[in-house]
Formats: sequence, structure tokens, C-alpha cells
Amino acid sequence: MNLSIFEDVLLRALRARVGGDIDWSAGPPWRGQATGLRAQVFVHAVGYTDAGGVTPDGAQTARQPVTLQGGASGFIEQRPGCIDIELSCLCAQHAQAQQLAGLLVPVVLEALETLAPPLLSDPLDATRRLHFADHRAHLHAQRSQRLLHEFVAAAEVVLTLRLEGFLHLLLARAGGLVKHSAYGAPLRLEIQADPAGRDVQAEHVMLHNEGEAAVELGGWTLHDAARRPHVYSFGAACRLAAGATLRVWSGRGKDDAGNVYWGRRAAVWNNTGDVAVLRDPEGAEQARTSWSPPLPEVPAAAPKRRRAR
Repeated sequence: MNLSIFEDVLLRALRARVGGDIDWSAGPPWRGQATGLRAQVFVHAVGYTDAGGVTPDGAQTARQPVTLQGGASGFIEQRPGCIDIELSCLCAQHAQAQQLAGLLVPVVLEALETLAPPLLSDPLDATRRLHFADHRAHLHAQRSQRLLHEFVAAAEVVLTLRLEGFLHLLLARAGGLVKHSAYGAPLRLEIQADPAGRDVQAEHVMLHNEGEAAVELGGWTLHDAARRPHVYSFGAACRLAAGATLRVWSGRGKDDAGNVYWGRRAAVWNNTGDVAVLRDPEGAEQARTSWSPPLPEVPAAAPKRRRAR
């Protein structure tokens, strides 16, 4: 999120209310050659800290569905959190730095308390918005130290101001916020469930990569449709090249680039019909296929003989 708006607002307020022979800068402090010879103030919006959805009163916040004009839908949420802002005052002497800090605190607190909820996201995007609102400001901490840069002595007083409030979040899109897996890949399954010979050694599932990029299968799983599914987990080094096919054999064998072995003693895929499901490391289904045996051929009925009259 764009926290620089706080730095801009505070620098304008400080220049207008304090002024003086001071170098005003946004961002974290830097130690230039002239450190200590002229007063310097750095205004730095350090970061945002989320409160885990729990308000100071102990209430748990929740997302609410929303539909925007034009049909886009999604949710809104007001999450409690805080933003820390540091003011670094660098002067030649410690007493000067302390005095300067005393001048800055009330000006900054007033500027923050009277600041309308700032927009921290793209102002041109009406479907994704971040505002920090319902805030209150206070002086959270103060520390000081002595500095020495290229034999020039200086003193620094660092003020930490904290804004406690709520991050107002709006997320919406046409058709709603449908979840998509980060592992989306054009994979296709095919079951060979009732081959000739012993099922456990000959049955297998073929996994086809129909995309143009390789897929890292480490952490993926393959399972059947049993009430207690039989689950095969792909190894961390398993990789399926673009356009390639990988066979997952139910029995035992030595893995190679085109074959992996489950190592089971009993068959997995039912000869009467079954379903194979492939899931990515997040548990999202990426491919599914079903198999059923061919229907037996029904012999043609013999023609009926006419009775002789």
C-alpha cells in the first residue's frame, strides 16, 4: 500500500507551521557529509501492522459481501491495524534535537488527527480500494542517540507516532471473486484400470501435460474415489515436461522421467469403474477423469418361426 501520502501530508504541515532553517526530507534518515551542521528532519512512514481482525475491544471483524454498480461483486472488510511513522531530528547538539522534537510532536499529531481517510491504493481503480480510516494518533515512543560521521558529531532524536484505526478494504470484479489455484496447468488424466495380466503391476494412470511449460509436481497428489481414498503423493523432484506424459503405476518399480511407482501390493482402480482426481499442493482439484468398463454386447435375438397352419 502507498504510505507515502502520510509523509507528504506531514512535511507540508511541518514546513508551514515550523519552518525555520531546517532540511525536511521524506523517507528513512541518511547520514550526509554535513550531518550535525544544520538541523535535519526525516519523516518516514515505516509500515502497517495488522491486528489479526480483532478490535481493541476484543471483537472479531468479518468480511461482508458487496455488489457494485455495473455488476461487479466481491467483499468489503474493515480490519483493525496501525501505521507507525518515525520522525528523526538530527542536530549538532542533543538539547537542540530535543527542543526540535518538542516543536514537531503537536504539529504532527494535529495533522494526523485532522487528516481525512487517505486512499492508499490506485485512485483510478474503483473496484480495489484501500482507505485507512477511523484513526487516532498518539506518540508511541521516543529515543535518542549520539552520532559521529566523518569526525562530525551530531545528536538524533527519533519520535515514533502511531496511528490506530481500520484499513477499509474493497475488492470486487465482474463475475465475482472466483478462486483460482496458483498451480493452474493444462493437465489431463487417463486411467488404465483393467489391463491384461496382474492388475497391481499393469494398471496405471497416465498424466498428460498439454501445456507449453513444464509442471513441477512436488507436493501434488493423485487419489481415487473411495470412501477412504488411496492417495499417491508426487516426490519433490517430480517434473512433467511440456507435452510429455507421466505414468503412475500402482505396483512396484524404479522411478524415471516417464514413470513413477506407487509401490502397492494391491490394485487401486476398480474394474467396475472408478474416478481419478489430481490435486495441487493447495488441495485444489486440477484434473479429473472417470473410467467404466465397456458394456457387454447383447446377442441379436433369433428370428421367430411362423407356425404352420
